[in-house]
Amino acid sequence: MHELPTTSDLTKLGESVARDGFRPHHNRVVDLVALARKAEVEIASLAELENPAAPDVVRARALAHLTSRWDGVRKELGDRQVRFDTAVADLLTAWNDHEDLRRSNPDIKELAASSRALDRLRLEASRYRHGLVGT
Repeated sequence: MHELPTTSDLTKLGESVARDGFRPHHNRVVDLVALARKAEVEIASLAELENPAAPDVVRARALAHLTSRWDGVRKELGDRQVRFDTAVADLLTAWNDHEDLRRSNPDIKELAASSRALDRLRLEASRYRHGLVGT
């Protein structure tokens, strides 16, 4: 995952928007809204913030509101990254254990249980990944 912007970065963006307007910063604003949505932070004004047709004063207030909540967004996204990293590490360990088991001439019940555990861990890692990069 790329380095997440800080509250200070959003404050600087707000200053740039005040100076230049939203148009030159639209893509960056859309990226921030996407991050906030991935963090599932409830901010009603996100739609207005990314809407280029919305009045600048409405968008500026929405950006200020997002900035005030940004520490929570960063924390949630960081927590999701940790959960994903842990899920991938667990999956790798289970994969290696499964391969060792396959080579040891196991009974079918034991191999099936290992395979089901791998499927569960794959699904878990996939869910966390989609929470980080979108669907």
